[in-house]
Amino acid sequence: MNLEINRRRLIQYASAIGGVAVINGLPVVARAATVTRRNVTDSAAQKDLDIYRAAVDAMKNKIPASDKRNWTVQASIHQNHCPHGNWYFLPWHRAYLAAFENIIRDVAQKADFALPYWNWTTGPTIPTPFWTGALNDTTRRVTATTPMPASAVGLTVINSQVLSQTNYQAFGSYMPSGQNSLDNKWQRAGGGTGALEGTPHNTVHGTIGGNMGNYMSPLDPIFWLHHCNVDRLWAVWRSMGRADETNSYWRDFTFPSNFYLPNGTPISPVVKNQLSTEALGYVYDNGRTPNLAAEAVAALAASPTAAVPAGGNPLEGAVLADSASFTAAIGKPETAPVKRASTANLLAAAPPSSANPRYYVILDKVVPPTDPSVGLRLFIDTPGANAETPVEDKGYVGSVAFFGTHDAGHGGPHTVTFVLDVTEKAEALNLKDGRENAITLVPVALNDDKAASKVSVASAKIVAI
Repeated sequence: MNLEINRRRLIQYASAIGGVAVINGLPVVARAATVTRRNVTDSAAQKDLDIYRAAVDAMKNKIPASDKRNWTVQASIHQNHCPHGNWYFLPWHRAYLAAFENIIRDVAQKADFALPYWNWTTGPTIPTPFWTGALNDTTRRVTATTPMPASAVGLTVINSQVLSQTNYQAFGSYMPSGQNSLDNKWQRAGGGTGALEGTPHNTVHGTIGGNMGNYMSPLDPIFWLHHCNVDRLWAVWRSMGRADETNSYWRDFTFPSNFYLPNGTPISPVVKNQLSTEALGYVYDNGRTPNLAAEAVAALAASPTAAVPAGGNPLEGAVLADSASFTAAIGKPETAPVKRASTANLLAAAPPSSANPRYYVILDKVVPPTDPSVGLRLFIDTPGANAETPVEDKGYVGSVAFFGTHDAGHGGPHTVTFVLDVTEKAEALNLKDGRENAITLVPVALNDDKAASKVSVASAKIVAI
Protein backbone atom coordinates (compact mmCIF):
# COMPACT_ATOMS: atom_id res chain seq x y z
CA MET A 1 0.00 0.00 0.00
CA ASN A 2 2.79 2.47 0.93
CA LEU A 3 4.61 1.69 -2.32
CA GLU A 4 1.48 2.52 -4.30
CA ILE A 5 0.91 5.79 -2.42
CA ASN A 6 4.52 6.86 -2.92
CA ARG A 7 4.27 5.97 -6.60
CA ARG A 8 1.22 8.19 -6.99
CA ARG A 9 2.89 11.03 -5.07
CA LEU A 10 5.88 10.94 -7.41
CA ILE A 11 3.59 11.00 -10.44
CA GLN A 12 1.54 13.87 -9.09
CA TYR A 13 4.61 15.96 -8.24
CA ALA A 14 6.31 15.33 -11.58
CA SER A 15 3.10 16.26 -13.39
CA ALA A 16 2.69 19.45 -11.39
CA ILE A 17 6.16 20.74 -12.22
CA GLY A 18 5.57 20.14 -15.90
CA GLY A 19 7.49 16.92 -16.38
CA VAL A 20 6.46 13.36 -17.21
CA ALA A 21 6.64 10.68 -14.55
CA VAL A 22 8.11 7.38 -15.67
CA ILE A 23 7.53 4.18 -13.70
CA ASN A 24 9.37 1.05 -14.89
CA GLY A 25 10.18 2.81 -18.14
CA LEU A 26 6.56 3.69 -18.97
CA PRO A 27 4.83 7.08 -18.64
CA VAL A 28 1.97 6.87 -16.15
CA VAL A 29 -0.76 9.33 -15.14
CA ALA A 30 -2.37 9.22 -11.70
CA ARG A 31 -3.58 11.51 -8.94
CA ALA A 32 -2.91 11.30 -5.22
CA ALA A 33 -5.06 12.78 -2.47
CA THR A 34 -4.46 16.41 -1.53
CA VAL A 35 -2.71 16.98 1.80
CA THR A 36 -3.36 19.84 4.21
CA ARG A 37 -0.65 22.12 5.59
CA ARG A 38 -1.62 23.14 9.13
CA ASN A 39 -0.62 25.74 11.69
CA VAL A 40 2.18 24.15 13.71
CA THR A 41 0.57 25.21 16.99
CA ASP A 42 -2.66 23.33 16.23
CA SER A 43 -3.05 19.89 17.77
CA ALA A 44 -3.95 18.51 14.34
CA ALA A 45 -0.41 19.35 13.16
CA GLN A 46 1.31 17.29 15.87
CA LYS A 47 1.60 14.18 13.71
CA ASP A 48 3.28 16.11 10.89
CA LEU A 49 5.56 17.91 13.37
CA ASP A 50 6.71 14.57 14.79
CA ILE A 51 7.39 13.26 11.28
CA TYR A 52 9.29 16.44 10.43
CA ARG A 53 11.45 16.22 13.57
CA ALA A 54 12.44 12.62 12.87
CA ALA A 55 13.18 13.34 9.20
CA VAL A 56 15.29 16.40 10.04
CA ASP A 57 17.32 14.32 12.48
CA ALA A 58 17.91 11.68 9.80
CA MET A 59 18.82 14.24 7.14
CA LYS A 60 21.31 15.91 9.49
CA ASN A 61 22.89 12.84 11.07
CA LYS A 62 22.29 9.75 8.95
CA ILE A 63 22.04 10.71 5.29
CA PRO A 64 25.49 11.39 3.76
CA ALA A 65 26.45 14.50 1.83
CA SER A 66 26.59 12.41 -1.36
CA ASP A 67 22.80 12.03 -1.13
CA LYS A 68 20.62 14.91 -2.38
CA ARG A 69 18.34 14.37 0.62
CA ASN A 70 21.11 15.45 3.01
CA TRP A 71 20.19 18.46 5.17
CA THR A 72 23.10 20.67 4.11
CA VAL A 73 22.67 19.72 0.46
CA GLN A 74 19.04 20.83 0.62
CA ALA A 75 20.06 24.14 2.22
CA SER A 76 22.72 24.66 -0.47
CA ILE A 77 19.97 24.74 -3.10
CA HIS A 78 18.88 28.03 -1.57
CA GLN A 79 22.43 29.35 -1.43
CA ASN A 80 23.02 28.50 -5.09
CA HIS A 81 19.72 29.35 -6.76
CA CYS A 82 17.27 31.42 -4.69
CA PRO A 83 15.87 34.64 -6.17
CA HIS A 84 15.27 37.54 -3.80
CA GLY A 85 14.23 41.09 -4.60
CA ASN A 86 12.58 40.09 -7.87
CA TRP A 87 9.33 38.60 -9.15
CA TYR A 88 10.53 34.97 -9.05
CA PHE A 89 10.70 35.07 -5.24
CA LEU A 90 7.29 33.48 -4.61
CA PRO A 91 7.12 30.77 -7.31
CA TRP A 92 10.71 29.65 -6.74
CA HIS A 93 10.17 29.21 -3.02
CA ARG A 94 6.87 27.41 -3.62
CA ALA A 95 8.67 24.92 -5.86
CA TYR A 96 11.46 24.60 -3.27
CA LEU A 97 8.96 23.81 -0.51
CA ALA A 98 7.15 21.25 -2.66
CA ALA A 99 10.38 19.45 -3.55
CA PHE A 100 11.54 19.48 0.08
CA GLU A 101 8.16 18.22 1.30
CA ASN A 102 8.45 15.36 -1.16
CA ILE A 103 11.89 14.49 0.21
CA ILE A 104 10.60 14.48 3.79
CA ARG A 105 7.90 12.00 2.72
CA ASP A 106 10.57 9.77 1.25
CA VAL A 107 12.93 9.97 4.24
CA ALA A 108 10.12 9.32 6.71
CA GLN A 109 8.24 6.89 4.46
CA LYS A 110 5.08 8.87 5.24
CA ALA A 111 3.29 9.62 1.98
CA ASP A 112 0.62 11.81 3.59
CA PHE A 113 3.08 14.20 5.29
CA ALA A 114 2.46 17.93 4.88
CA LEU A 115 4.76 20.70 6.07
CA PRO A 116 3.25 22.72 8.91
CA TYR A 117 3.46 26.50 8.80
CA TRP A 118 4.46 29.02 11.46
CA ASN A 119 1.87 31.80 11.64
CA TRP A 120 3.98 34.60 13.08
CA THR A 121 0.96 36.92 13.07
CA THR A 122 -0.98 34.92 15.65
CA GLY A 123 2.09 33.37 17.33
CA PRO A 124 5.03 35.78 16.94
CA THR A 125 7.61 33.79 18.95
CA ILE A 126 9.42 30.78 17.51
CA PRO A 127 7.32 27.73 18.50
CA THR A 128 8.55 25.86 21.58
CA PRO A 129 9.43 22.56 19.81
CA PHE A 130 12.06 24.44 17.77
CA TRP A 131 14.24 25.08 20.82
CA THR A 132 15.28 21.49 21.52
CA GLY A 133 16.73 18.51 19.69
CA ALA A 134 16.87 18.29 15.92
CA LEU A 135 14.65 21.35 15.44
CA ASN A 136 16.90 23.71 17.39
CA ASP A 137 19.49 26.01 15.79
CA THR A 138 22.14 27.36 18.15
CA THR A 139 23.11 30.24 15.84
CA ARG A 140 19.86 32.17 16.43
CA ARG A 141 20.24 35.63 17.96
CA VAL A 142 16.85 35.61 19.67
CA THR A 143 15.41 33.75 22.64
CA ALA A 144 12.29 31.64 23.01
CA THR A 145 10.40 34.71 24.25
CA THR A 146 11.48 37.16 21.53
CA PRO A 147 8.47 38.12 19.38
CA MET A 148 8.74 38.98 15.73
CA PRO A 149 8.00 42.73 15.40
CA ALA A 150 4.30 43.58 15.17
CA SER A 151 5.29 46.42 12.83
CA ALA A 152 6.18 43.73 10.27
CA VAL A 153 4.00 40.71 11.04
CA GLY A 154 0.97 42.13 12.88
CA LEU A 155 -2.54 41.67 11.51
CA THR A 156 -2.93 45.36 10.66
CA VAL A 157 0.27 45.33 8.60
CA ILE A 158 -0.61 42.07 6.83
CA ASN A 159 -4.06 43.39 5.95
CA SER A 160 -3.33 47.01 5.06
CA GLN A 161 0.15 46.79 3.52
CA VAL A 162 0.46 43.25 2.15
CA LEU A 163 -2.89 41.68 1.24
CA SER A 164 -4.23 45.07 0.14
CA GLN A 165 -1.93 45.07 -2.90
CA THR A 166 -3.83 44.51 -6.13
CA ASN A 167 -0.78 44.27 -8.39
CA TYR A 168 1.25 41.04 -8.29
CA GLN A 169 4.60 42.81 -8.38
CA ALA A 170 3.65 45.24 -5.59
CA PHE A 171 2.67 42.17 -3.57
CA GLY A 172 5.29 39.61 -4.56
CA SER A 173 8.30 41.67 -5.81
CA TYR A 174 9.28 43.18 -9.12
CA MET A 175 10.49 42.28 -12.60
CA PRO A 176 14.29 42.48 -12.94
CA SER A 177 15.32 45.80 -14.38
CA GLY A 178 15.81 45.50 -18.14
CA GLN A 179 14.66 41.89 -18.46
CA ASN A 180 14.11 41.04 -22.13
CA SER A 181 14.28 37.24 -22.30
CA LEU A 182 13.76 33.96 -20.46
CA ASP A 183 17.50 33.49 -20.02
CA ASN A 184 18.45 32.02 -16.65
CA LYS A 185 20.62 35.07 -15.87
CA TRP A 186 17.44 36.89 -14.85
CA GLN A 187 16.61 34.42 -12.07
CA ARG A 188 18.65 36.35 -9.48
CA ALA A 189 18.77 39.79 -11.09
CA GLY A 190 17.58 42.76 -9.04
CA GLY A 191 14.14 44.20 -9.62
CA GLY A 192 12.49 45.59 -6.51
CA THR A 193 11.26 44.21 -3.22
CA GLY A 194 7.48 44.01 -2.80
CA ALA A 195 5.31 44.14 0.30
CA LEU A 196 5.31 40.47 1.29
CA GLU A 197 9.04 39.97 0.83
CA GLY A 198 10.32 43.28 2.15
CA THR A 199 8.25 43.54 5.30
CA PRO A 200 7.23 40.27 7.03
CA HIS A 201 9.55 37.88 5.16
CA ASN A 202 12.79 39.83 5.48
CA THR A 203 12.06 41.03 9.00
CA VAL A 204 11.57 37.50 10.34
CA HIS A 205 14.87 36.39 8.77
CA GLY A 206 16.74 39.40 10.13
CA THR A 207 15.21 39.24 13.59
CA ILE A 208 16.08 35.57 14.13
CA GLY A 209 19.58 36.08 12.73
CA GLY A 210 22.28 33.42 12.72
CA ASN A 211 21.72 30.95 9.90
CA MET A 212 18.32 32.54 9.24
CA GLY A 213 20.06 35.81 8.44
CA ASN A 214 21.89 34.52 5.37
CA TYR A 215 21.42 32.44 2.23
CA MET A 216 22.08 29.18 4.08
CA SER A 217 18.97 29.95 6.15
CA PRO A 218 17.38 26.53 5.40
CA LEU A 219 19.90 25.06 7.85
CA ASP A 220 17.56 26.38 10.55
CA PRO A 221 14.53 24.05 10.67
CA ILE A 222 12.22 27.01 11.31
CA PHE A 223 13.02 28.29 7.79
CA TRP A 224 10.68 25.81 6.14
CA LEU A 225 7.73 26.71 8.37
CA HIS A 226 8.45 30.42 7.93
CA HIS A 227 8.33 30.03 4.16
CA CYS A 228 5.19 27.91 4.36
CA ASN A 229 3.53 30.91 5.98
CA VAL A 230 4.80 33.23 3.25
CA ASP A 231 3.46 30.74 0.70
CA ARG A 232 0.14 30.60 2.58
CA LEU A 233 -0.21 34.37 2.33
CA TRP A 234 0.25 34.12 -1.44
CA ALA A 235 -2.57 31.57 -1.48
CA VAL A 236 -4.75 33.89 0.62
CA TRP A 237 -3.98 36.83 -1.69
CA ARG A 238 -5.00 34.79 -4.75
CA SER A 239 -8.19 33.64 -3.02
CA MET A 240 -9.21 37.29 -2.60
CA GLY A 241 -9.58 37.60 -6.36
CA ARG A 242 -6.10 38.99 -7.03
CA ALA A 243 -4.44 38.12 -10.33
CA ASP A 244 -0.94 36.72 -10.74
CA GLU A 245 1.50 38.29 -13.18
CA THR A 246 0.61 37.64 -16.83
CA ASN A 247 3.92 38.61 -18.45
CA SER A 248 5.40 35.60 -20.27
CA TYR A 249 8.85 36.43 -18.89
CA TRP A 250 7.36 35.49 -15.53
CA ARG A 251 4.90 32.71 -16.40
CA ASP A 252 7.15 30.78 -18.80
CA PHE A 253 10.37 31.06 -16.81
CA THR A 254 12.07 27.76 -15.91
CA PHE A 255 14.22 27.08 -12.85
CA PRO A 256 16.62 24.66 -14.58
CA SER A 257 17.66 21.66 -12.48
CA ASN A 258 17.28 23.70 -9.29
CA PHE A 259 15.63 20.93 -7.24
CA TYR A 260 15.70 17.16 -6.85
CA LEU A 261 13.42 14.19 -6.60
CA PRO A 262 14.26 11.87 -3.67
CA ASN A 263 16.25 9.59 -6.00
CA GLY A 264 18.54 12.50 -6.94
CA THR A 265 16.98 13.25 -10.33
CA PRO A 266 17.10 17.02 -10.99
CA ILE A 267 13.82 18.76 -11.80
CA SER A 268 13.13 22.04 -13.57
CA PRO A 269 9.85 23.67 -12.49
CA VAL A 270 8.15 26.28 -14.67
CA VAL A 271 6.56 29.28 -12.96
CA LYS A 272 3.11 28.83 -14.52
CA ASN A 273 2.91 25.35 -12.96
CA GLN A 274 3.47 26.74 -9.45
CA LEU A 275 0.39 28.94 -9.19
CA SER A 276 -2.17 26.51 -7.81
CA THR A 277 -1.47 24.78 -4.52
CA GLU A 278 -4.09 22.17 -5.40
CA ALA A 279 -2.17 21.28 -8.56
CA LEU A 280 0.91 20.75 -6.40
CA GLY A 281 -1.09 18.49 -4.11
CA TYR A 282 -1.75 20.61 -1.01
CA VAL A 283 -4.05 23.20 0.54
CA TYR A 284 -3.88 25.26 3.73
CA ASP A 285 -6.00 24.37 6.70
CA ASN A 286 -8.64 27.04 6.93
CA GLY A 287 -9.69 28.13 3.54
CA ARG A 288 -10.03 31.48 1.85
CA THR A 289 -8.92 33.81 4.64
CA PRO A 290 -6.88 31.77 7.12
CA ASN A 291 -6.16 33.61 10.37
CA LEU A 292 -7.38 36.95 9.05
CA ALA A 293 -10.36 38.72 10.53
CA ALA A 294 -13.27 38.26 8.12
CA GLU A 295 -14.41 41.83 8.66
CA ALA A 296 -10.94 43.15 7.79
CA VAL A 297 -10.93 41.26 4.50
CA ALA A 298 -14.45 42.50 3.76
CA ALA A 299 -13.32 46.06 4.48
CA LEU A 300 -10.39 45.67 2.09
CA ALA A 301 -12.69 44.39 -0.64
CA ALA A 302 -15.03 47.35 -0.15
CA SER A 303 -12.38 50.07 0.00
CA PRO A 304 -11.92 52.46 -2.94
CA THR A 305 -8.25 51.53 -3.30
CA ALA A 306 -9.18 47.89 -3.85
CA ALA A 307 -10.53 48.83 -7.26
CA VAL A 308 -7.15 49.88 -8.66
CA PRO A 309 -6.42 47.89 -11.85
CA ALA A 310 -4.15 44.89 -11.27
CA GLY A 311 -1.77 46.12 -13.98
CA GLY A 312 -0.55 49.11 -11.98
CA ASN A 313 3.17 48.81 -11.26
CA PRO A 314 4.49 51.37 -8.74
CA LEU A 315 7.92 51.37 -10.40
CA GLU A 316 6.19 52.73 -13.50
CA GLY A 317 4.07 55.29 -11.65
CA ALA A 318 4.00 59.07 -11.86
CA VAL A 319 6.86 60.49 -9.78
CA LEU A 320 5.40 63.26 -7.63
CA ALA A 321 8.52 64.02 -5.61
CA ASP A 322 12.14 62.95 -5.29
CA SER A 323 14.98 63.35 -2.81
CA ALA A 324 18.74 63.56 -3.00
CA SER A 325 20.83 60.69 -1.65
CA PHE A 326 21.12 60.31 2.12
CA THR A 327 22.57 57.99 4.77
CA ALA A 328 21.21 56.89 8.14
CA ALA A 329 22.44 54.59 10.89
CA ILE A 330 21.25 53.10 14.16
CA GLY A 331 21.09 56.02 16.58
CA LYS A 332 21.41 58.47 13.68
CA PRO A 333 18.11 58.79 11.78
CA GLU A 334 18.19 60.97 8.70
CA THR A 335 15.51 63.25 7.27
CA ALA A 336 15.53 64.02 3.54
CA PRO A 337 13.28 66.59 1.84
CA VAL A 338 11.38 65.20 -1.12
CA LYS A 339 11.17 68.08 -3.56
CA ARG A 340 8.42 68.53 -6.10
CA ALA A 341 8.26 70.26 -9.42
CA SER A 342 4.80 71.47 -10.42
CA THR A 343 2.52 68.62 -9.41
CA ALA A 344 0.16 69.56 -12.21
CA ASN A 345 2.95 69.30 -14.76
CA LEU A 346 4.15 65.99 -13.34
CA LEU A 347 0.69 64.46 -13.43
CA ALA A 348 0.06 65.73 -16.94
CA ALA A 349 3.29 64.12 -18.10
CA ALA A 350 2.66 60.78 -16.39
CA PRO A 351 -0.84 60.64 -14.91
CA PRO A 352 -1.84 57.88 -12.49
CA SER A 353 -3.62 54.96 -14.15
CA SER A 354 -6.70 55.25 -11.93
CA ALA A 355 -9.12 57.88 -10.69
CA ASN A 356 -8.35 56.49 -7.23
CA PRO A 357 -4.56 56.12 -7.43
CA ARG A 358 -2.43 54.29 -4.93
CA TYR A 359 0.51 56.16 -3.47
CA TYR A 360 3.91 54.62 -2.79
CA VAL A 361 7.27 55.57 -1.36
CA ILE A 362 10.17 54.03 -3.27
CA LEU A 363 13.55 53.75 -1.58
CA ASP A 364 15.77 53.42 -4.61
CA LYS A 365 19.17 51.73 -4.78
CA VAL A 366 19.57 51.17 -1.05
CA VAL A 367 23.08 50.11 -0.04
CA PRO A 368 22.39 47.66 2.79
CA PRO A 369 24.32 47.27 6.03
CA THR A 370 26.85 44.46 6.25
CA ASP A 371 24.85 43.01 9.14
CA PRO A 372 21.37 41.93 7.99
CA SER A 373 19.71 42.32 11.40
CA VAL A 374 18.77 45.93 10.72
CA GLY A 375 15.27 47.09 9.92
CA LEU A 376 14.17 50.42 8.48
CA ARG A 377 11.19 52.39 9.76
CA LEU A 378 9.87 55.09 7.49
CA PHE A 379 8.18 58.30 8.64
CA ILE A 380 6.80 61.20 6.60
CA ASP A 381 6.85 64.75 7.98
CA THR A 382 8.11 63.55 11.36
CA PRO A 383 11.63 65.05 11.41
CA GLY A 384 12.28 64.17 15.06
CA ALA A 385 11.43 60.48 14.57
CA ASN A 386 13.79 57.97 16.14
CA ALA A 387 13.81 54.36 17.32
CA GLU A 388 11.60 55.32 20.27
CA THR A 389 8.91 56.91 18.11
CA PRO A 390 5.92 54.56 18.21
CA VAL A 391 4.71 52.98 15.01
CA GLU A 392 1.27 54.33 15.97
CA ASP A 393 2.58 57.85 15.20
CA LYS A 394 0.55 59.48 12.44
CA GLY A 395 3.70 59.96 10.35
CA TYR A 396 4.74 56.29 10.40
CA VAL A 397 4.17 54.63 7.03
CA GLY A 398 5.91 51.26 7.20
CA SER A 399 8.90 49.04 7.89
CA VAL A 400 11.20 46.98 5.69
CA ALA A 401 14.25 44.81 6.32
CA PHE A 402 17.13 43.18 4.47
CA PHE A 403 17.87 39.57 3.67
CA GLY A 404 20.94 37.98 2.13
CA THR A 405 22.30 41.21 0.68
CA HIS A 406 25.60 40.75 2.55
CA ASP A 407 26.29 37.23 1.24
CA ALA A 408 29.38 37.35 -0.95
CA GLY A 409 28.95 35.57 -4.24
CA HIS A 410 25.29 34.63 -3.85
CA GLY A 411 24.36 36.26 -7.14
CA GLY A 412 21.88 38.73 -5.67
CA PRO A 413 21.83 42.50 -6.24
CA HIS A 414 24.37 44.77 -4.55
CA THR A 415 21.66 47.34 -3.86
CA VAL A 416 18.01 46.90 -3.01
CA THR A 417 14.91 48.83 -4.03
CA PHE A 418 12.04 48.87 -1.53
CA VAL A 419 8.47 49.89 -2.34
CA LEU A 420 6.05 50.83 0.46
CA ASP A 421 2.34 51.46 -0.02
CA VAL A 422 1.31 54.71 1.75
CA THR A 423 -2.15 55.03 0.18
CA GLU A 424 -4.07 54.82 3.45
CA LYS A 425 -2.15 57.84 4.81
CA ALA A 426 -1.80 59.82 1.58
CA GLU A 427 -4.47 62.37 2.43
CA ALA A 428 -3.53 62.79 6.08
CA LEU A 429 0.11 63.33 5.11
CA ASN A 430 -0.74 65.77 2.32
CA LEU A 431 0.76 63.60 -0.39
CA LYS A 432 -2.04 64.50 -2.79
CA ASP A 433 -2.02 68.29 -2.71
CA GLY A 434 1.43 69.16 -4.00
CA ARG A 435 3.05 70.21 -0.74
CA GLU A 436 6.68 69.40 -0.10
CA ASN A 437 7.25 66.50 2.29
CA ALA A 438 10.18 65.13 4.26
CA ILE A 439 11.03 61.46 4.67
CA THR A 440 12.77 60.27 7.82
CA LEU A 441 14.58 56.94 7.75
CA VAL A 442 15.10 55.27 11.14
CA PRO A 443 17.34 52.18 11.19
CA VAL A 444 16.55 49.88 14.12
CA ALA A 445 18.26 46.79 15.50
CA LEU A 446 16.13 43.69 14.96
CA ASN A 447 17.98 41.86 17.72
CA ASP A 448 20.70 42.64 20.26
CA ASP A 449 23.52 43.05 17.73
CA LYS A 450 23.69 46.71 16.66
CA ALA A 451 26.90 46.52 14.60
CA ALA A 452 27.38 47.62 11.00
CA SER A 453 24.20 49.63 10.86
CA LYS A 454 24.83 52.29 8.19
CA VAL A 455 22.29 52.38 5.34
CA SER A 456 22.58 54.59 2.25
CA VAL A 457 19.71 55.49 -0.09
CA ALA A 458 20.26 56.88 -3.60
CA SER A 459 16.85 58.57 -3.57
CA ALA A 460 13.41 58.42 -2.01
CA LYS A 461 10.47 58.94 -4.35
CA ILE A 462 6.76 59.46 -3.86
CA VAL A 463 4.82 58.00 -6.77
CA ALA A 464 1.17 57.56 -7.73
CA ILE A 465 -0.36 54.98 -10.03
